Amino acid sequence: NPTFILPIISSNDFSEYMNSISQCFEMIDKSKKLVSQIESEYSSNTVHKTSTALQAVPKIYFKEGFSLDDGRTFAETCEPALSSIILAQEKLSHYLDIIVVELIQEIARRKS
Repeated sequence: NPTFILPIISSNDFSEYMNSISQCFEMIDKSKKLVSQIESEYSSNTVHKTSTALQAVPKIYFKEGFSLDDGRTFAETCEPALSSIILAQEKLSHYLDIIVVELIQEIARRKS
């Protein structure tokens, strides 16, 4: 029977990995906070406050026929943030979170 001795592993051995995933967890945390905020606004029956959340999303995202394939649309929505791909992704993710929560709430209102 072979015997294996496991090396002693410290928290420093994980620091590089933890640093690499910390931004992902920060984005997840921000999204959770946003969802929680919108849910609390909804549960207090203040429809106006929920609609205010949608005002944070630029109007271009609600235009009929919106498509990032269109050069002008892409430039208007993404180009300023292209200097930081992570920032652009976080921004788009934030807008998507707002819209998804609003859709879920609208479905819940219609179902009631």
